[in-house]
Amino acid sequence: MLFPSYLTTCYEKQCRSIVTQCMLIGNCNCEIDMFCECCFDCEKCMGDMWDKCCGCLGLCPTNYTNIYIESLVVRLHNPVDSLFDIMTSQTRSPWTTDNFAQYKKVIRHGAFKEVVVSTCAAMYLDRCVNWGFCQKSCRSMGSAGFRWFHNGCCMCLHSECVNFGNTNVKCRYCPPNRSL
Repeated sequence: MLFPSYLTTCYEKQCRSIVTQCMLIGNCNCEIDMFCECCFDCEKCMGDMWDKCCGCLGLCPTNYTNIYIESLVVRLHNPVDSLFDIMTSQTRSPWTTDNFAQYKKVIRHGAFKEVVVSTCAAMYLDRCVNWGFCQKSCRSMGSAGFRWFHNGCCMCLHSECVNFGNTNVKCRYCPPNRSL
């Protein structure tokens, strides 16, 4: 059998030819233990078939949102919100955009309370990077701040985000057990 049987997201009949082709040209010979340094090339090679076929090689991104990882937060001077808005309005690899609700403040009107909820726009770099690269990348896209997780995940934040966004790690190719 060409594909491991324990993978549940592999459509063997649909994926056999593209997976074989990408492996033969060397784009999908990835080492998971090496934190998937070649996953970008493999995803590009498979194109529209990536979502159906990444499981055939055990390379599908994993959702690590329930795992706590220590992080460092930094506020950047002179953010450019309009640039960051443009960056988050378009899906562009190697970034993943996330918008989530956040509680901003509670306003009291006599006996009544009004909770003001806003949206925080964040961008996650798909691969693991060091702290300096995270800072440079976030600054170049007009970010007001960033959270760099100790596994190498980089999250750039809009100026509307309070408390430096959230602690959810959503970098597609940056496993939680990695340390830089």
